Amino acid sequence: MVVIGGGVIGLELGSVYQRLGTQVTVVQHGPVICPFLDAEIAKAFQQTLKKQGIQFKLNSSVDSGENNREKGVKVNIKNDKGETEVLDCDVCLLSIGRHAFTEGLQLDKAGISAN
Repeated sequence: MVVIGGGVIGLELGSVYQRLGTQVTVVQHGPVICPFLDAEIAKAFQQTLKKQGIQFKLNSSVDSGENNREKGVKVNIKNDKGETEVLDCDVCLLSIGRHAFTEGLQLDKAGISAN
């Protein structure tokens, strides 16, 4: 399994699948996982996940991906040095960012702006 995004949700799901026997590789655009955490905590968290067997591709971006139902998924990544790599996996979990779904809550009637 390839998890795109090194935030809380992707890492939680990745660690669950890792404990169930799946080989997990996390692709993170930046130099650290969970960049909103204190640097020491993020580093310790990553070390714990590495001990569980999760592999990390930091400073890497996804160029493209190809889904083939019989053969799995190919994820093409590029690191900050411009080197490319193809990750072959059975499944890819896209876990980047989040967006609040506020449509239909009638926030404008309450005088609340959801910009």
